Amino acid sequence: RLMYDTDPRVKKALKMYATDVVKAGFIVKTKDEQAKQIATELQTRIGLNKKLQDVVRLSGRDGDSFYEIVVDDQLNITEASRKPTLRMRRNSNSADKFDDPNRAFYMVPDNFMGAEVPKDAVFFPAWQIIHARWEHDDESRYGNPMWASATGAFKRVTEGETDLAVRRKVRAGMRLLHVVEGNESDVKAYKEMNKKALEAPTAAH
Repeated sequence: RLMYDTDPRVKKALKMYATDVVKAGFIVKTKDEQAKQIATELQTRIGLNKKLQDVVRLSGRDGDSFYEIVVDDQLNITEASRKPTLRMRRNSNSADKFDDPNRAFYMVPDNFMGAEVPKDAVFFPAWQIIHARWEHDDESRYGNPMWASATGAFKRVTEGETDLAVRRKVRAGMRLLHVVEGNESDVKAYKEMNKKALEAPTAAH
């Protein structure tokens, strides 16, 4: 998240990747005409084509995306509402199976850092949440952000760029104190020897 929020290069790379992934669209193939009609109507109803790029981008950024399915009185899916990733929890066991499908996911309050389920948590059944996991490993509860393996390199590059900028700024105003041991003739000889240093600092002796 810090990489994404502070470095425009990271944000642009994720955006370009998401655009490239979904630019060719998708096709639903089925011999069942009723299923095809249902899929087409669903695609139109929830604006799936407009959402896919954000789904890819945000899932790659966070490693996980949680979408709540909203159903109307006619049992039609009318919306797929994205829930805040950092507040959602997958309530599965060590084998990533739901012991209670009616309490499969829950959402915690803002800034909640505890390991236990809070008393005011909001629970969701398994059917109501679509959990998209990026680079998911078997039996793991969550996915892995696309940039997870680059955090160390990003920190070093960021620190290096900052150090370079500070070094240039400080060096621009650098002044040296010259101490010459000896008499006036020694000072004159030193100045004569270092005339070139006025134009090229690396020429100083």
